[in-house]
Amino acid sequence: MLNPRDIENVEINERNLVDVSNITFMEDPLYYNLDDPKEYKKYIANIKRLVRSSMEYKDLVSHIKNNYFNNTSGINSYEVDVKCELHHLPFTMEDIIELVYCYNKDNNKSIDLIDMTRDILELHFNGLVGLYNLTRTEHAMIHNNTLFIPVQCLYGNIYEFVKIFEHYMTEYQKEIIDIYFQMSNELNGNIMNKEYFDIKYMNTNMNTNLEKLNNYLIEKINDYNK
Repeated sequence: MLNPRDIENVEINERNLVDVSNITFMEDPLYYNLDDPKEYKKYIANIKRLVRSSMEYKDLVSHIKNNYFNNTSGINSYEVDVKCELHHLPFTMEDIIELVYCYNKDNNKSIDLIDMTRDILELHFNGLVGLYNLTRTEHAMIHNNTLFIPVQCLYGNIYEFVKIFEHYMTEYQKEIIDIYFQMSNELNGNIMNKEYFDIKYMNTNMNTNLEKLNNYLIEKINDYNK
């Protein structure tokens, strides 16, 4: 630790003036042309960055991983330390931000970066955002449309989220969420293609062959999509 007794008193004989005329203002919606697709995309990306980099979000992610998913994959409890990350389902982070933007704009609420970030975080803390803990390979299967996680398995009340934002969803989003709920009911809470992660049959030493296992599963994903 620094000892404050070591601070020396400085006498100021001359003051240097700082020219602030060219300082760049912090970006907020006043400086975005949100009718321009490129500017709108940048606006959404900056809100996403602010959310993910906030201490509140990091604390929430840590809490959900440790207390809801026992700090392992929701699909398979691996016996070794495998890095996992929370995945947003069925709405992506971008979907959520855009829906909040439309909601706030329609209800004359603030759409500046800080207020939008606070609203996104509030949805997460209120348990209205769908989340699921996945390994990198499992995450790849989600994006390859090979793995399906029913709504019953997710952390978060998706039904309540849809009730709040349904008016602001696109027709495509409404169609997709209807299919998501329908498939969830048909599967009765069973994860589709979970058998890909029954890794015991591989007879692999997990401690020394994690990368080999990861590549093997990705090959199976690619073969499945051919």
